[in-house]
Amino acid sequence: PEDVEALLDLGKANLYVWSLTPGMVHEDDAAWRLYRLCAGEHMRPQGPSEGKIDVIAEADGLLTVDVPRLRAVNALGELMVATRPTNTPVKAGDKLAGTRVIPLVVAEDKLKKAQAAAGAAPLLTLTPFQALRAGVITTGSEGFTGRIEDKFTPVLERKMAEYGSEVVEKRKLSDEPEP
Repeated sequence: PEDVEALLDLGKANLYVWSLTPGMVHEDDAAWRLYRLCAGEHMRPQGPSEGKIDVIAEADGLLTVDVPRLRAVNALGELMVATRPTNTPVKAGDKLAGTRVIPLVVAEDKLKKAQAAAGAAPLLTLTPFQALRAGVITTGSEGFTGRIEDKFTPVLERKMAEYGSEVVEKRKLSDEPEP
């Protein structure tokens, strides 16, 4: 009774008392189970918060999503996993996916069905990039003679540098026949 005035000041005119019934799982506990269905190596969780856990990349790499198994999990209702598209390059710290349990509690049976739909392997794979060295050969007489500026090589160098690789040699070749 001594808390009623303070609760009313917070806009809490109604309070509900809830207790977990057997066979039901709280949203945060269920979100952890969804996270474990998703996350593979080089990933970490962020959360839980209100039934949601995000899957975060711990390395630069290529994200691969097992789309058929993901769809099977999402088709169950009351829980879902939203991901970036499969075969997407990602950076360390990027959000790869978000798991979400929609009701406050979800049936244990539904989580078991999600686990069966997902299978033993993680739904997400992050293959870290390996730094490479490359050579670039630009062809065409217009570039070789300097009639036009090579705008492709600098873009390629910039994109490779984003993931730790470098262009170590550049050459221009003419496609004109030798005299």
